[in-house]
Amino acid sequence: MVINYPSAVSNIVCIDLLNLTSQELQNYFLICPEVSTARQYLKMLHSKLHNDLVNEEHPHLVYIENNFIVGTRRHQQSFENFQLGGLEILQENTSCQVDIKLFNEIEKKLVQNKSLFLNPFLMDCYKSAFKNPVEINPLYFSFLNAFIEVSAALAITPIEINKQFKIPTFFYDLKLEVSQVFLNKIYFKDGLPLIFVFKDKQNTEYMAWNKNYLKALQNVAPINGLVIDNLETLNIVLEKINEVGLINLKEEELAFLDFYSKLK
Repeated sequence: MVINYPSAVSNIVCIDLLNLTSQELQNYFLICPEVSTARQYLKMLHSKLHNDLVNEEHPHLVYIENNFIVGTRRHQQSFENFQLGGLEILQENTSCQVDIKLFNEIEKKLVQNKSLFLNPFLMDCYKSAFKNPVEINPLYFSFLNAFIEVSAALAITPIEINKQFKIPTFFYDLKLEVSQVFLNKIYFKDGLPLIFVFKDKQNTEYMAWNKNYLKALQNVAPINGLVIDNLETLNIVLEKINEVGLINLKEEELAFLDFYSKLK
């Protein structure tokens, strides 16, 4: 159910480019450092959208987590139309050295409990796999956001994942015959299974999303001109003036002061 996924989307920012002016978008950068490295990308998307509002290739909503573009969509589109280009490459950039005896414990628990959620029993798995408590802490946090490869016990089809674990998967390749692919990797975030990598008999990979996660992602409240607090932004700029002086403000901070001075 969607209610199981608030932690997976709690740090995601949804920017509503359609309902932000270019100045409001600029102001938002001052109060949300989490999107700072995506600044030029967002400006480009904003410009393209407002220069051609009817072009459906230009997204309205951009989902970002810690400067990472999770995906985009237009207002009227459901999760089935998400353009997800971010987490799809995590398997190339995420590594987790999991001791084989630890993974054996985890996989055994997943199969026994018919649950792909790690948090309820992950610490018990560590304690079973490692006798020395010093070995636990460094591994515990790195493992919660990582791909793991499965073995035969979990090398099952998407149909079986839904049946056994009550997790519906969503492939953007809708013509795929899901009975012919088998689970190879799972990407966990905060102990939740979000992405699945399947392989067919020819060893070709297919990526699927946890449909419940996509539905939760769709429910993230968008940031638009109505929710950006100009007074909060002003206080941030004033604090910086106290710290470094007016002469050392950045161009966008000076632009905000000019914008704020013209507000009625």
